[in-house]
Amino acid sequence: MKLQRIFITAFTLGFIALTGSLYSRSEVLMAKAESHDISNDKYTYHISKPLEKSPDTFEAWIKLPKDLADSDYGGVIMGNFYSSSGYLGSINWEVSKKGKFRIFWNRIRSYIAEVDYTFENYDLRTGEWEHVALVRNPIEGSFSYYVNGALNEKIYAASSSTTSAMKFAIGVDQTNWLMNTNKENFVKSNFRGEIRQIAIYNGPITPSKINEDMNNDNILPSPQFDLIGSWNMGDWSKNIVEDSSLSDNDLILKTYEKYIDVEETEDYDYTIVGMPDIQITVHWHEPVIDLDYDWLVNNRYNKNIQYVFHVGDLVDNGSEVQWEAVRRNFDKLVDNNIQHGFVPGNHDYDDGAGRTRSTTKYNKYLPYSKYSKLPYFGGALYEGSMDNYYNILNIDGIDYLFINLEFGPRDCTLDWANRIVEEHPNHRVIVATHHYMEPNGTVATKDDVYVPSKYGIGKGNTVNDPYQMFDKFVKQHQNIFMVFSGHIAYDDIVHRVDEGVNGNKIHQILIDAQGSMATSEDGFTDVFAIMKVNEAKKKMYFYWYSPYRNQYFNIQNQFVLDFADANNPTIGPASEE
Repeated sequence: MKLQRIFITAFTLGFIALTGSLYSRSEVLMAKAESHDISNDKYTYHISKPLEKSPDTFEAWIKLPKDLADSDYGGVIMGNFYSSSGYLGSINWEVSKKGKFRIFWNRIRSYIAEVDYTFENYDLRTGEWEHVALVRNPIEGSFSYYVNGALNEKIYAASSSTTSAMKFAIGVDQTNWLMNTNKENFVKSNFRGEIRQIAIYNGPITPSKINEDMNNDNILPSPQFDLIGSWNMGDWSKNIVEDSSLSDNDLILKTYEKYIDVEETEDYDYTIVGMPDIQITVHWHEPVIDLDYDWLVNNRYNKNIQYVFHVGDLVDNGSEVQWEAVRRNFDKLVDNNIQHGFVPGNHDYDDGAGRTRSTTKYNKYLPYSKYSKLPYFGGALYEGSMDNYYNILNIDGIDYLFINLEFGPRDCTLDWANRIVEEHPNHRVIVATHHYMEPNGTVATKDDVYVPSKYGIGKGNTVNDPYQMFDKFVKQHQNIFMVFSGHIAYDDIVHRVDEGVNGNKIHQILIDAQGSMATSEDGFTDVFAIMKVNEAKKKMYFYWYSPYRNQYFNIQNQFVLDFADANNPTIGPASEE
């Protein structure tokens, strides 16, 4: 199988593939160039791909205000710390309280790192540009901290060379669900000043090299030192900042926990809506979940909503009150003839966690007797159960097969799913399941933290983790078009493209912002994915929308996906530009 990995980020109705052969800056719709106040406006740069080598030397030009209080955390200059479901090898270079530089090196679990040290000898709150450098010498076992070219402090600490599967962010950490490394709150730790320039090396550099870099606005590779990333952000007015190292790892401007106004396209034929894990809203903000489904009903016709799918975790702890809220809102879809589908997440099993496969409540409140009578219901793995089933629709002349699969599908489930797809070779197939994609853009493997095989459902039963699901089912069919999943909370829509055995493109997408802003003023994020489809152009316009706020979440989540595919007979090439 030929494999392509393509990750999306975007500005309003813009698209850029960050890795893989489809990389094209020309497809980005550039926003108006203006500088951004990163301490207040919630802007960040993300590197395009994870670092492939240990970032042993770190340099940055930063400026912190003089009046930043002693009790205020200076914030993260660059980091990729991600919650308990995150990735080993995370690093933060940050400023702690009282303007003191801190290194959080190689997170090994929870809030514990190999080296977590605050350098106390210099207060960076000067209101002036300061050059900071931290040099890790793995042979010597030391970390040397330089301020404006002079050695300020040196410590000796055992540490490992490390990389992380998560891409780094500049100006903020990537905390999700849990506390940041400061362990005093549950919000992202944004930098409270300005960041102008960053360079990263694999291995240590010399004091003379630090002083040389201080005087260069554009740090370039040299034969003596392994430069693995070099960026000059200037006043943060550029959408893309080119990497001047040889790593081809450009920065992409993004926002975090920021709602924006967007004008949706009217150049489309119909709309499909993807509902992420709704468990937090159902549990803690029941009036808001009612509002969300009222919005679907009220906008059915003016947006031509043809299908609404769910990726599981419909409830949080399985209480009767939560299940009643789900049934009440799903009945709105049934009563208004809005075609929809759903799958069980691990929280939807009777024990509320996925220790067993018992789905008595799930099938009580979403009964087969009701849904099997709907005209678009195609069939189920087992009569009487809504754990695994499919829907058949004709949308705008296109035959669709929506197949809904349990959490960690069993072998018998995948055998059934293979048979159903084989019986519908002329249908465009979209698969929904609870867990499939990870926030770092990979299809989850047995080594990831929250794969199904690590839950109780894997004991005494067959269970397939996402990578097995891809191999046994997803890649085998020429007409499988998309796979959607939730389960792993992340702020943004994460998109990946692989090729199937027939050369067809398979779009795999994570939609689950449930953990974002968990302790913000409003305390929840009720966004869902609106996907407007233009069949002639073979384009899908994505919007990450909140009915409660009537705004859209983060600029990078409003983008265009080009799904033309000559190797998928149910799609084919675009007929017009």
